[in-house]
Order: sequence, then structure tokens, then C-alpha cells
Amino acid sequence: MAIDIAAYLLGSIWYVLPAYFANATPNAFGGGPPIDGGRLWSDGRPILGPGKTWRGLFVGVFFGTLIGLLQALTIETNDPFKAILRAFVISFGTLLGDSMGSFIKRRSGLKRGESYLFMDQLGFLLVGTVLVVLLFPLTIQNVTFTLLGVTITYGIVTVLLYLVFLLPATFFVHILANYIWYKLGRQEVKI
Repeated sequence: MAIDIAAYLLGSIWYVLPAYFANATPNAFGGGPPIDGGRLWSDGRPILGPGKTWRGLFVGVFFGTLIGLLQALTIETNDPFKAILRAFVISFGTLLGDSMGSFIKRRSGLKRGESYLFMDQLGFLLVGTVLVVLLFPLTIQNVTFTLLGVTITYGIVTVLLYLVFLLPATFFVHILANYIWYKLGRQEVKI
């Protein structure tokens, strides 16, 4: 079976856009009270740390879902509600995955901002995709749309195949984005 490369690449990028926005916007617009309320785990370390805030969570989910809304308004689709719901689910899953990573990093003794290779770069995408595929599979089943003249059909197998492209691409995009945030003074470590 031949893969339509244009549909594969466009579908992959279109699928991941809400997750990328959900993951990036808390860096720019986050802050405020931490989700863990400053409480410590039984090991005496913060549960998540001050970098995981309620504002960051709401901002990330809002912007990721907004991207889904814009996607639904931009494409010809047979069910725009699915695009918006999928964007909400993957955005929430993205920030859940990021928070899970922070929890694991705190248990490992890493401080806020210290990198945990692969988990920092890929955990958000994997948890977001797991939520979409397992909890809300209808948001990717029987979804067909046209983007730049290319017909894209989402399904569970298709989305899982996207990960073959998205995991290495996201790894490098995340490192580049962190380096830019570092240069802008928004974070303390380069990766």
C-alpha cells in the first residue's frame, strides 16, 4: 500500500498543531498560583513545582482548542465539532503529559527547568495522543477534510502512523523552541 506523502505530512502537522500551541503558550502567558499549591510530596520535594500553574493550564488548553476552532473554520470537513473536541482533548493531554513529566522530574531530584531527555521533548505529545486515541476515538474516526487541495482522512491507524514522523520531528522542534526561549530569557536551561 503506497502512502500519499503530501497527505501524510500535512495530516501529521495539522494533527499536532493544537498540542504544539498548548505546550508552548504557558511559557509566554503562564504564571500565577501553582497547581500543587506549593505542597510537597512525601519525599519533601514539590509535587509539580512552581512552573506548573493554573493560568498556564488554562492558557494552554485555551490556545490549543482555539487552534482546533481555527482549523475547523479553515478546512472543508464533514464534522467540525470533532476537530474542536480533538483539539481540546489533545491540548489537555499535552499539559497533563507535561505535568506528569514534572512530577517524575521532581521525584528524580531534578529542579525546575532541568531537562529530562526524551520525556520533556515527547511526553506531552504521547500523553495527548493516548487520550485522543483511547478516550475520544470518535474525534479521529471517520474524519475527512481537504487541506491545500489534499484530502486527509483521520483514523486511529493513521494517527499512530503520524507518530513515526512526529516523534523525531517534535524532539528537534522542542529542543529548538527551548533554545529560543532560553535566548529570550524565558527559561534558564538551553534544552
